[in-house]
Amino acid sequence: MQLTKFRTWIVPLIPAFIILGIFFIGPAVWAIYISLTNMALTGPTALHWDFVGLGNYFHIGSDPQFLTSLYVTIYFLFGSIIGQLVLGLLLAMYLKNKSLSVRLLVESLAIIAWIMPEVVGGFSWLSFLNYPGGLANIILHISQPVLFTQPLLSVTIANIWHGTAFSLLMFIAALDGVPKEIIEAAKIDGSTAIYTFFHIIIPLIKNSIFTDLILITLFTMGEFTLVFTMTGGGPGVATSLLSIYAYQQAFSFYDVSYGSAISIVMLLIGMIISFIYVISISRSEK
Repeated sequence: MQLTKFRTWIVPLIPAFIILGIFFIGPAVWAIYISLTNMALTGPTALHWDFVGLGNYFHIGSDPQFLTSLYVTIYFLFGSIIGQLVLGLLLAMYLKNKSLSVRLLVESLAIIAWIMPEVVGGFSWLSFLNYPGGLANIILHISQPVLFTQPLLSVTIANIWHGTAFSLLMFIAALDGVPKEIIEAAKIDGSTAIYTFFHIIIPLIKNSIFTDLILITLFTMGEFTLVFTMTGGGPGVATSLLSIYAYQQAFSFYDVSYGSAISIVMLLIGMIISFIYVISISRSEK
């Protein structure tokens, strides 16, 4: 009987496990292996590389450019997370009691930004912020391109614009699940809108908030195309995210082993942040 149940549960999942192994686990294990070697894309170590152990990771610890990219990534990460979370929640609260036509209009505009290819979005923001005749320069009455004077802030705003729709849709679904009777009872008891929001609505949708935090954190940690299209990591290293720095090391300087090591460190950072979120969820449930 137990063998039958085991087959019933496992056999249908075998294709999924195979796909997961080929496209996710396999490349991850290969990247870890490469990071422990001195493999390069050119030169003698392109074909015959040696095992160097943790040499690349020790190099990361003494690499000032890595520390700069780490700071840029942290700024970009937390700015994007806060912006997407807050803006998505505010828009969801605004649309909660609006007519169907208003909801469809706002949701459609947000989804267009979300599904737009990042290359297209990146070039759109590039023309909006960078060129002397850009709309941002005209509105702000400034002569220097905003993308040059405030590059990191610019790419962070662009990423917030791109990813807010995900938070918006998640919070709209969460708010639709909040019983109206609870909100109406709070109003009858004299609860203010602010008190109702922070002490009633937020606790009821906290699981959706944590889920949104985890997902947008992982999305933002792996962000590359939008920022690379807008700045290429510049000017200088002002917008050199860890993802861009890893790409440059692997494919511009052909040091694929060091680029792989940076990618593994990025993976570990994402796992640590996700673990913190999970611990926070567990404690909030108690």
